[in-house]
Amino acid sequence: SRIKHKDVDVEAVVEDTPNATPAQIASAIGKDAVRIALSKGRDHVVQNDIDRAIDEQRYGLEQPIEEWDPVQRVQVAYHEAGHAVAQHYLMPDQRIVRVTIVRRGGALGYMRPVDRVEVHAQPLRRIAADIIVGMAGHVATKLHMGEYWTGAWGDNSGIRFNIWSTKEPKFDA
Repeated sequence: SRIKHKDVDVEAVVEDTPNATPAQIASAIGKDAVRIALSKGRDHVVQNDIDRAIDEQRYGLEQPIEEWDPVQRVQVAYHEAGHAVAQHYLMPDQRIVRVTIVRRGGALGYMRPVDRVEVHAQPLRRIAADIIVGMAGHVATKLHMGEYWTGAWGDNSGIRFNIWSTKEPKFDA
């Protein structure tokens, strides 16, 4: 209420920030979104300012690549689109909040899904679907560009983690 704003969907902010603390959301809105709005010459915050602020908190500041080779940009776009298509069909219990090829942190792009309901435990089929979504970026690149590309190290570590987490525990009696 202390920050001037226009057309902000509070419910969308809450839905798009699962597991975020109230302090994290307050910081994103009260500091980062205000800074973004001021840098755009506005005296009020809009929804896009809040969305960008939340992405900054989660993934880091945008790192523009001024002279990014167009072929590599296309490769990353196909890669992220592959994740999004697989996510849409294999994990309908989640919705896609953002798909981007804006570089943040160590990632050249990302696809961010969120659960539609709070999840405390999950069936094996959901883990398998997550593995397929992780691999779908590589497959989409191969299908559209004719060869596999490197660069998706986060996907590979996520896939390895999911495979590791499906091992049955061994209990000593």
